[in-house]
Amino acid sequence: MYGTLFCVLIIFLFLRNVRATLISIISLPISIFATIAVMNQMGYTLNIMTLGGIAVSIGRIVDDSIVVIENIYRWKQEKGEQLKGKELAFQATREVIGAVASSTVAMIVVFAPLAFVSGIIGEFFRPFSLAVVISILTSLLVAVMLIPVLGSKFFKRVKPHKQGGRLTDGFEKVIRGALKRKGIVLGASVLLLIGSLSLIPLLGVAFLPAGSVPTASIGITLPSKSGLEQTDKVSAKVESYLKELNETESYSVSIGSSGGNPLASSGGKNKATVTAQFVDGTDIDQLVDRMNTELPAIVTAEEEGTAINVKAGEQEGLVTGNNIDVSVFANNADNLAKAAQQIESLMKQSSDLKDITNNMNEVSPKWVLTLNQQGIDANVSPLLIMQLVGEQLRPVDAGTYTIDNKDRDITLSYDRQITSREELENVQVPTVGGLKKLKDVADITQQNAWIQVNHDDGKMYAQISGTVKKSDEVSAVTKKIEDNINSLSLPSGVEVTIGGGQQMIAEGFVNLGIAMVVAIGLVFLVMSMTFGGLLTPLIILSSLLFIPVGALGALFVTGQSLSMSGMIGMLMLIGIVVTNAVVLLDRVEKNRKSAGMPITEAIVEASKTRLRPILMTAFATMLALVPLALSGSSTSLISGGLAITVIGGLFTSTLLTLIVVPVVYELAWRKRKTKEAETF
Repeated sequence: MYGTLFCVLIIFLFLRNVRATLISIISLPISIFATIAVMNQMGYTLNIMTLGGIAVSIGRIVDDSIVVIENIYRWKQEKGEQLKGKELAFQATREVIGAVASSTVAMIVVFAPLAFVSGIIGEFFRPFSLAVVISILTSLLVAVMLIPVLGSKFFKRVKPHKQGGRLTDGFEKVIRGALKRKGIVLGASVLLLIGSLSLIPLLGVAFLPAGSVPTASIGITLPSKSGLEQTDKVSAKVESYLKELNETESYSVSIGSSGGNPLASSGGKNKATVTAQFVDGTDIDQLVDRMNTELPAIVTAEEEGTAINVKAGEQEGLVTGNNIDVSVFANNADNLAKAAQQIESLMKQSSDLKDITNNMNEVSPKWVLTLNQQGIDANVSPLLIMQLVGEQLRPVDAGTYTIDNKDRDITLSYDRQITSREELENVQVPTVGGLKKLKDVADITQQNAWIQVNHDDGKMYAQISGTVKKSDEVSAVTKKIEDNINSLSLPSGVEVTIGGGQQMIAEGFVNLGIAMVVAIGLVFLVMSMTFGGLLTPLIILSSLLFIPVGALGALFVTGQSLSMSGMIGMLMLIGIVVTNAVVLLDRVEKNRKSAGMPITEAIVEASKTRLRPILMTAFATMLALVPLALSGSSTSLISGGLAITVIGGLFTSTLLTLIVVPVVYELAWRKRKTKEAETF
């Protein structure tokens, strides 16, 4: 909402015409509603990614309309006496339609590769990229079909254009000075680029930017004999505790991680998980420590023997990438447990990690039945005991029965299942000497057993995980932990692999890097077809070199790390920055080829003429992203880091495009003319 208002304000400040402003922004509601309708037909719902795609496109949606309406407005000021109504709007639109169309296609081909990126980045950004593509494609249709009609209808009287102006006159001096001092301009630009790239080691690298919505996960485990009713009562105590906390914003409870009788399953009725979200600004680490101190007494008062574990978490459904996952493989269970314990102890000693978990520590009490001498003498079958006990622990499948042409499953179960050791001991077992109690023919002992033993390629494996406290230090901490694990004396036959956040970061950056290269290649093809050669497209691509200057600088100033959201911002900048260069050089080419202007005058006139639409589109895009940049959102890929990257990169690249691109263009043009003269 605020982004839209900022767009309107920028357009009005530059044009100072209410009708022109209203005509320009009409593309916003049309493009947004069209995008939602098309996405709905494609099976996509309104979620954080589709809405994020629309949100970051708001500034770009109005760009095409701004360029068209600004040119119509300028023609009305300069040629309003010679041309009228539809003819004027048609001629003004025709002058810029090539630049508008090619820049929009360039923006589309920038986002298209995102839909084909593999891994988690591709899954996240497929709906995002489609939303962006559909919205800007719709905006192009509005700009070339509807805006000219509205411009011809509502621009009745416009004050004659005053030659010059403080902004254009001042910029003319700047551009002429730059063209005379090409070496200084290019040298300073290269120094800025090198300086910005040197900031990368200082930024740190993360999957998502530092900071997150404060949330916590509360794990509750009651004694194995407990049922759903008792688990619900304990969970209610935790809910009451959360309600009393001023920091609590919302919470959800899940009871019963797996079904079945607790004697027959690894978990279930005796377990619950409470996920809580707290108000912004909450010190989640301090609050988690407080809850780990206060909650155990509360739950044990309700049910003796209840275990509770509170740990900081991420917003539900999101992946932050600040985790380290160590997988341990072994052929022997004892060696596996020993190695897992060694690595767990090592990770707990690290001051860089928190919330260390080891799935080998997740045990559940089991009853072990061993035939005693009396049972052996009575010729009791172990299989019979398993069947008798099993039938009283869980329902038995008795086949199917067809009713009204529908098959129904039939299960048989005792009216009351075994829930205690005493009931288990008294199970009646048939023997050659008659019925005997289970405790008379078998020894019953209780042992702790692993809840789950994972296997991969025939080997057992355990996983030890931890959360890196500072998300921009994942790579460094992972390397440190890897080195420490390599120094351990692990049991023979044990293999260790390390994954988690570092692996996600590496894969994400590689995939996005490939997407950027593909995007630049596609943009070059589009520009080559537009300008009918290779030189001008290469000059346009030179403007991309200055994206890091502002993007990395903005991240550094705001204390953000270089994350996936920042990389997506840079990908966006490829399309946006190219748009500015296309609008500028399209005018230069027409001045030089159609009007026959000398190269310097062609550049100066184009720079003055295109200054206003370039600044309007750039500032509209930047201000549209200001609310997102100030929101503090950082738990998703559509975050403040993305907005900061685009704002910083677009600000510097726009200024450098207006100065450096003309310098490079004239330098390349004169060099080509010299070579042609020498050849002739």
